[in-house]
Amino acid sequence: VNSILAPIINCQHPDTFRVNRFSSDFTGGTKVAFSAALGLPAGLRGPINKETTLIYKNVMTNVGNAYNPATGVFTAPVRGVYYIRFTGSEHGNTSNNIGVNLDKNGQNLLHLGENGSDGLAKHISSGVTLELEAGDVVYTRLPANYVLWGGSDFRTTFSGFLIFPM
Repeated sequence: VNSILAPIINCQHPDTFRVNRFSSDFTGGTKVAFSAALGLPAGLRGPINKETTLIYKNVMTNVGNAYNPATGVFTAPVRGVYYIRFTGSEHGNTSNNIGVNLDKNGQNLLHLGENGSDGLAKHISSGVTLELEAGDVVYTRLPANYVLWGGSDFRTTFSGFLIFPM
């Protein structure tokens, strides 16, 4: 990136300050990005008679190590605006709904669900932009008596990244 921006950064144009600021934000500072999946063993997770934190052990990306694969919790390392995304799927289920809850610091932010008891494959996904303080925690939970699919196809995922620090 620096080699691409060098001719622009070194020019004496009045907008040089703005370009330098962009270059600094883009190439330096805290970098945070994670993506993880339920993964194997293949099969339904749930139903369980109480809400349960989902633990995504198959980590594909964890820049900044802010996602903990042992607990399923993302901890914001710096104050900033983050994009959080989660997906879920199931198939072959004839008795329970599919769903995911997104929580922040112990408070439910949103519920995403669909009737899944017809045995057909179902997919759900959502994303949200959140202003987080350093130390805030975000995680997903399987609602009581709901199901999700885990397998090598990574259909159930939890991801996020820092858009910009504040």
